[in-house]
Amino acid sequence: MQKKIFRTITPQIRYQYDISYRSKVMFIGSCFTENIGKRMTELKFDTLINPFGILYNPISVERALQYIAGEAEFTENDLIFHNELWHSMHHHGEFSRTQPQDSLNFINSNLKHAALFLKQADFLFLTFGSAWVYVYKKTQEIVANCHKIPNTEFDLRMLDPDQILIEYFQLIKLLNTINPKLKIIFTISPVRHLSNGQTGNFFSKSVLAVAIQQLLSMYADEQLFYFPAYEIMMDDLRDYRFFASDMIHPSEDAVNYVFDYFQNTFFSNETTEISSEIEKIVKACSHRPFNTDTESYASFKKTVSEKLKTISERYPNLNFELEKSYFNVV
Repeated sequence: MQKKIFRTITPQIRYQYDISYRSKVMFIGSCFTENIGKRMTELKFDTLINPFGILYNPISVERALQYIAGEAEFTENDLIFHNELWHSMHHHGEFSRTQPQDSLNFINSNLKHAALFLKQADFLFLTFGSAWVYVYKKTQEIVANCHKIPNTEFDLRMLDPDQILIEYFQLIKLLNTINPKLKIIFTISPVRHLSNGQTGNFFSKSVLAVAIQQLLSMYADEQLFYFPAYEIMMDDLRDYRFFASDMIHPSEDAVNYVFDYFQNTFFSNETTEISSEIEKIVKACSHRPFNTDTESYASFKKTVSEKLKTISERYPNLNFELEKSYFNVV
């Protein structure tokens, strides 16, 4: 008798392009992008994550990429002062400072680094969180963050799929110009935005899905892709035990599951094997032995050091400074 499966498993997909330890990968978008991006960074991939901070709506993501591609420079005129802090309406609150120049220095240094990285990147992951946007009444601009400014100073709107389509059609043309090899992967964050209710969240995610599908249908040159993070969470892991205590964000188990799917989608067997070895080395650094004078610890340290030397020689571009320091590897 065939074993019954009590869930809808997301079929594994593969793309013809592999992410390797020679790839440069940029992540921009919602907090779920940071979960995957940070896993990649921990595994020593060459990554850049959210140079404007966490961004939720696709227009703010698009604006950030426009600024990066255009190598723009922010000035004090681009900041506002509220609650004793200087803010950029295009950035997350992590860029806010008590002095305007401190904020600008942080913004522009990140922007400059991102501009160089984007020109060399192999993959760009864009995660959309919500189609709901806040429009700042004073400037009529869609903002990335309200910075706790009173709601009365904003209009709340839902984006139209055509609006997203038009903005990204122009953006992709620009990105093609500055980096023709760039592969762009869209994904929808499974994190639910319930400030506008469950129905509002459902419609919002639907708008994002329609816009992405239309974009994908416009490009038959295998430049654009879609990664089903939302579908994995909502269909495959359709159970509240895969959510954090707030019942909104994915749990650590869920993030691990999605990242395993991500690896199987983008990693070759060789990259998977190397990342597994690197993960062991990174975890070894968190190992705190009770006694460092034992033969077993000396053997453990020697084994890890040899693996570290081998991988460092094979991939000299990877940063193992912390691990080499911990194990006294020259």
